[in-house]
Parts: sequence; structure tokens; C-alpha cells
Amino acid sequence: MGDLGFSESYMYGEVSLPHTDLIPLFRLFLANRPYLSTIDGSSWVSTPQRVLNGIWARNTLTGSRKNISAHYDISNRMFEGFLSRDMTYSCALWDEVDGDLVGGGEEENVEGILRIGSTQKPAQTFTQAAGKDEEDPLYEAQMNKLRYIISLLRIPTDTSEPIRVLEIGSGWGSLSILLASTYPHVHIDTLTLSTQQKSLADERIRASGLSDRVKVHFMDYRQIPVEWKGKFHRVVSVEMVEAVGEAYLSTYFAQIDQALHPTRGIGVVQSITIPEARFKNYQKEVDFIQKWIFPGGFLPSLTVLMNAMELGSAGRLTVDGVRNIGVHYARTLREWRRRFLGRFEEVVRPALEEERGVKGEEEVEVFKRKWIYWVFGESAWGSCVVFFEGRVWGYEEGAEVSVEIRDRV
Repeated sequence: MGDLGFSESYMYGEVSLPHTDLIPLFRLFLANRPYLSTIDGSSWVSTPQRVLNGIWARNTLTGSRKNISAHYDISNRMFEGFLSRDMTYSCALWDEVDGDLVGGGEEENVEGILRIGSTQKPAQTFTQAAGKDEEDPLYEAQMNKLRYIISLLRIPTDTSEPIRVLEIGSGWGSLSILLASTYPHVHIDTLTLSTQQKSLADERIRASGLSDRVKVHFMDYRQIPVEWKGKFHRVVSVEMVEAVGEAYLSTYFAQIDQALHPTRGIGVVQSITIPEARFKNYQKEVDFIQKWIFPGGFLPSLTVLMNAMELGSAGRLTVDGVRNIGVHYARTLREWRRRFLGRFEEVVRPALEEERGVKGEEEVEVFKRKWIYWVFGESAWGSCVVFFEGRVWGYEEGAEVSVEIRDRV
């Protein structure tokens, strides 16, 4: 409970600490992890809270809608304030993972804000400029990641036969738009539980002229229609499995198994995972992210992920490859942080006031500090940045796992 207590104290302003000092503090925690990890954080005080949180945030059909809405329905404009114009909200792929750093460390002018020699461009729709944009490295890195995922899907080009793709977790439509734009014979059904994401994704898909081939469904993955069984040549899911919950992981893979074509199915799943050595302690605790950022969220270890796939598909899904890109998340989060801080007054605050009726400086400051704490990082002690800087496995995503599913048996 110590890490959660500190994070909440920071969020509510009870700890006086400049946000620029968070990373050195988290690095101190990280350096002492071997000693701190031996401390059992559960107690007669924390256990009831953990149990109650598990009940409150359980990912039932109703609970999942509530949990997804709590994060993704904050405000589309708020997310536009720190994402690149493609609105991809997952780990990017960088040509240089440390290319934004000075002398191997974070640049000092964090308030200054974006990156060395660059200024933030106004938020744009994905279709306003689909080409290269060397002035926005985050956009380029997100395009790299989307193209990489598309390459893993191995869409056939020597056929005029329609290729059906199921995407579990629409986001704001960036992957579906790029995939359908790249392959005119691809037809996509994409699922979301966020009303705001669906609204903007529909708008962006219409603006791209793809409404006849990309359909956004407000649908839980567990409610896929019976008539979809075996109809999809490809299934893709990017950083959605973390919202499934431990109890439903095998169900998630069972649905992928049911949706895939029985002989020609390929699936790609990208997931944030937690190192095997920390998983048992992670299971016992409710951390800052689970309580305040992603209610109902659960990070599996790679072993847990693989076991769930085996159980859910009764062995019919086999793994073709696993690649670790976790180190790329550190820079992704740094870029989000700079934009969030640099555009807070211009974009984020007005978006909160318009969408949620946020009133009073104290309420705004609590929200700001909560998100600063998250994007500065939340790992064992609170930091995704620190956690994702660790090269956990080296062959895709101990922080971020991308599993290509091929060759059904």
C-alpha cells in the first residue's frame, strides 16, 4: 500500500514535489526494488480494499462498459491534446528510442515542452495529412508501429477475394483506417465500448471515405454474433487485453479462436505485460493505475497470456512469434507527457471544463497531477516510464508483448 499511498498523496497535493523530480525518485525506488520487493505490501488494512476494488471494478458485461467509459470517455479533445494526430493510444515504434534525450538524460526544459527544436502543431484529423511528418516524431513513430502490425497480418495481395478483419478495441480508428486505406479488398469490423471513441472513429472513417468497408460496433468482445463464427481471416487487438481482467483472459482468446477462419486465420495481439518475477506481488495489490487510471485493468505476464490462449482455444491457436518492444514505451510516454503539460491550459483544461463540467482550480489540479503521475510512469512504485525503460525480455514486450497467432491446428 506504500506506493499507492504516496501516489495518492502526490495526486491530492499532500506531497510537495515538482513533477520534474518524479523520475529521479522513481529511479531510486527502482534501484532498491530487490530489497523492496521482499516486503509484503498486503495487510489487514489493505486486503479489504483490494477485495472491494476487485468487486467494484470486475469486468462483467456491465462492469466493462463502466470501466472503459471511466477512462476513454473523459473527452476526445483532451486526448487530442497529447496524442499525435492519428490518435493512436499505444506504444509507438521509434527509429531512435533515446533520440529525444540530451546527454543520455531527460532534457531539463520539461515545461518548454515538446522536444529539442520543435513546437507542438495543432491537433489535426488523421486524414488531413497522411504522409510523412518529420516535424512530429510521435506521429512518425506511431505510423511505424501501425505499419508493423499490418505487416504481421500478412494480408494477401494476389487475390480479389474480400479479406475480413476483426479488430478488438477500436481506439479512435487509426489502425482500421490505415489498414483499409492500404488494402482495398479488406473489410473491417472493429469493436469498442467507448461512446466517445466510436463517435470520433465513425467521423474519421467517413472523412477517409471508408464507411463502406470499416464498421465500428459498440460491442463487447464476448457478444460477437454467432454468425461471425469462423468468418474472419484476420483478428487484431492492440493494447486491449489489459482491459479484459484476469478472470476473462481465456474467454478473450476463446472469442478470437471462434472468430478466426478455421484454416486461414492469423491473429496479432499487442499487450502490455508485467515481468514474471513481479507478477505474484502484482496480483496481491491494487496499484495506482488500477484504482485511478484504468479501473478493471490487469497486466498479465507472458506466461499467463500464453496459458490463457492455450486454455481458451483448446490448443487450436499456436504462437508464431513474440517480440519485445517495451523499451519503445519509455519515449512514447515522454512524448505524451510533454504534449500534456505543454497544451494543458490551451487544450486539456478547456476540454475538461466543456465535457465534464470541471470547476475549481483544486479539481483541475488533482486531475493534472493524477495524469502527470501516470505518464511520468507507473510501474512497481508508480512509473510506466521507469518500468518500460527496463529491457525486460528482449524479444517483444515484457512491457509490451505482440503475439502473432498462426497455423491453427
